[in-house]
Amino acid sequence: RFGEGGDYHNEGKKYEKNPSGFREWCNTLDDYFYMQEFILYNMDVVTAIKRIPCHSEFLLYGMWHNAAFELAPKMNMEVMQLHTEDFHHDMDGNIDKLLSFYNLKRTPGSSPPPYQMLETSAYYNSEEKVLISSFLKVISSQASWKEIKRYLPPPELSDTDEFHHIGSILSPQHYGEWPYVAWLMSFPNSGTFFTTQLLQIASRTTTATNYALEVGPRYMDIPNFQRTNEGPFRTSTRPLPKSYILTKTHCTGRCIECSPRQYITHLSDFVNGCAHGARFGDDGRGVRPVQYGQYAVKKAVHLIRNPFDNVVARFHFAYKNHQAGGGNQADWGGFTYDKEGFKQWCNHWDNKFDAEEKELFPEPVYQKMRTVPCHAEFYSYIQWHNNAFSIPSAVHITSYVIYYEEYATKLQEILKNLLTFLELSLLGRISEFHYSGGYPDYYTNEERVQIVEFIKLVGSEQTFNAMKKYF
Repeated sequence: RFGEGGDYHNEGKKYEKNPSGFREWCNTLDDYFYMQEFILYNMDVVTAIKRIPCHSEFLLYGMWHNAAFELAPKMNMEVMQLHTEDFHHDMDGNIDKLLSFYNLKRTPGSSPPPYQMLETSAYYNSEEKVLISSFLKVISSQASWKEIKRYLPPPELSDTDEFHHIGSILSPQHYGEWPYVAWLMSFPNSGTFFTTQLLQIASRTTTATNYALEVGPRYMDIPNFQRTNEGPFRTSTRPLPKSYILTKTHCTGRCIECSPRQYITHLSDFVNGCAHGARFGDDGRGVRPVQYGQYAVKKAVHLIRNPFDNVVARFHFAYKNHQAGGGNQADWGGFTYDKEGFKQWCNHWDNKFDAEEKELFPEPVYQKMRTVPCHAEFYSYIQWHNNAFSIPSAVHITSYVIYYEEYATKLQEILKNLLTFLELSLLGRISEFHYSGGYPDYYTNEERVQIVEFIKLVGSEQTFNAMKKYF
């Protein structure tokens, strides 16, 4: 860029095209925007970037490549990446690649001009190169950093406080070389724990969660996503994966023992809910909600469990929660941890919000609800999966569906597909899966018929087709 001139805002001043002229040009640029940078950023950022020669040029370079790498997927374009310097090492090979990409043929007898490599070793000292590398790491997207780090020494300062300020302020959506998020979307009690443990042990990498409370107070001690304090949160000290980190989310519309006003959820709220979570307060006490941007989410794993079993598992969760002193104790009727307790629990909640259900649901849905045990649970389940199946098209990501029960018969196949989907390798052992066979005696045949009809009535085509295997 310096060699192309650059007196556009330097009052016509010319610079010698050598290291001294370059240094003078950089100093002029760095001083020219000082006041504007001071206004836009904070003093920590301004102080840090002043140590980087031509910092505005490197900022433009990083941001330009971030945008370029984001543009192609959004426009569904085929992309070929070329490193200019590769023409010096293999001119003919790279020309052939370029011609092939454009479906062109080389003109017989043509020969390209020689490529002149620009020698820049004298333009930066070793300390400046480390500063530049650290600067580019914290402002670059994962895709950008993957391609440009070949030119740079290992960054040494990208994890320090001053560079944290740079990354979080100048490029919050791309701070650091972090894996993209792959949501593990699961309706509660559908096999999330086994899935995350299976992946962590098999890949020897960590997973993440939207809910720091599940990690416990030690989450403060685990190196975390530095791009934000709003999650996701690492669940272990295992290494971060290179490409995608499986991140637990229950999204929203999945409350238990609650009013329909709380669980009826539209797709837009569901999408936001998938990036919603909670962490401890800044003093380590209390709980506060968190919400991170969806820019880092590129994939989703959609976990499905047999609806009949999933609802029973929810009852078991409610039982244990009440036994531990949680939930609304006044609404817990001493239900036992068995089939009879389940039926009594369903009957209690089936009558709890009848007036609200009649007001909020269309008449056909309301009438069918009257025939379905635990109808609020089944409605939440169906609605949740309707929304989950809509996520890929709503936020333009790819998804992979896992049926929880198939771990019993297809464990290795599912794991292989999951590792491929997340661009991970099998490095550890494969966990055993113990399947009890579900709860076939918790429903009568007539109840099962009514539940299937309810799923068909309320479920989307995708949801109903996905559930057919359980009917």
